[in-house]
Amino acid sequence: MQIPRSIAWFFLFVSSFISCKPDKEVTPSNPVINLLSVYSLDATQAEAKIELSGMSTNPNGEYGVVWSENPNPTVSANKKTFVARPENGISALQFSELPLGTTLYVKAYVRLGEAYYYSNEVSLLHQAPFVWQSLTGIEWSDKSNWVSSVALGNGIVVVRPTDEFITEVWYYFAGSNIWAQQKDLIFKASRFEPLLFKLNKFGDEATYFGGGYQIRENIPGKYIYQKDFWQYGFFYGGTEEEYPDFPFGYSTLTHFTLDNRTYVIENRAERNVWMLLNGVSWHKQNNFPGPFLGNFVGFSIGAKGYILIEEESLAGKTKSLYEYNPDTDTWLQKADFPGEDRVNGVAFSVKGKGYYGLGQAKNTPNGLRDIWQYNPEADTWQKFTDYPGLGNVQVTANTIGDKAYLGIGLRVKPSLAGAEEYQPASDFWEFNP
Repeated sequence: MQIPRSIAWFFLFVSSFISCKPDKEVTPSNPVINLLSVYSLDATQAEAKIELSGMSTNPNGEYGVVWSENPNPTVSANKKTFVARPENGISALQFSELPLGTTLYVKAYVRLGEAYYYSNEVSLLHQAPFVWQSLTGIEWSDKSNWVSSVALGNGIVVVRPTDEFITEVWYYFAGSNIWAQQKDLIFKASRFEPLLFKLNKFGDEATYFGGGYQIRENIPGKYIYQKDFWQYGFFYGGTEEEYPDFPFGYSTLTHFTLDNRTYVIENRAERNVWMLLNGVSWHKQNNFPGPFLGNFVGFSIGAKGYILIEEESLAGKTKSLYEYNPDTDTWLQKADFPGEDRVNGVAFSVKGKGYYGLGQAKNTPNGLRDIWQYNPEADTWQKFTDYPGLGNVQVTANTIGDKAYLGIGLRVKPSLAGAEEYQPASDFWEFNP
């Protein structure tokens, strides 16, 4: 169930939601409640994100969250917090007096008159460290959220094609927690899934842009892969220098950067690996030894690079992890990823550990929120946290110092017809493990 590549990425918001089961014998037509996420704020507090639809004006109504140390909490027997006059949309509610080191079971609810309606249940392991902080979300038009991003300076560059001709550039200032739109990219037409990365170029931070593909609905195959490659000055809206074309075949690309070297792996059966040295010249490396089963996901930890294989077939497993040693140009298979099979996950590293998660389930039209930590010294994986944001796929993940920043992307949810649908997300989060 991979997201199709077509111009239909320019999404409209839709309003189908998961039905909920009422506490009393009432007709479950309205309202509809979806508990999107729950995360710990501090030692005694947590926050829940709730989505309501189908609400009508009711002066006697209320909505809130109820929680317990036992599954299936209800308002009649457990703690709750609530707000009067529920309204349609997504909102956040905080609840407190939580016991530390405890697994809590949380539901959202709506009361209309004497009838109670409940959401799905979310479990929360309420313990330190409290790793998530909500930041300023990006305010842009409801167009494509199929973006590329890179940490640059004390902030993050986000590049977004909004149609076939315009590509917006935005910058997040981490110090002041604000977003600012920059000059559009000069490239016409727009391209999708380009490489966007930085490396150490003779002691200076340099940013590079290129590759990707353009969409032409009137030609066979529809996709025109690009091979041009540029060092790019994003804050000036123009190129600084054009470099030799990519030596790659025509495919999407995965990369990781190790100081002054960026390694690019072709997402196709040939599995060619190329190294960009000092931002100047391309060098062929030994091929990636793992099989190509649909998609490669790349990240780096310290002086080593890592590739995780996502298998797109329903029967296949997303599990195989390989470590790259740049000193010997060799690959070593490491511990398998133990989490649920998925596609379009996100990977990043911070404080000497790797992280992988989110994405889309392969057997159901649902998005995933779990994030797993990889310890390279012990070669082990462990479930670490759940992402509190709305996005599941195409979520940006970048590291500045000892913090990572995640956000934007697309929320995956079932449609009324039972297939998956994708809704743009604009929230943004700090992750400090």
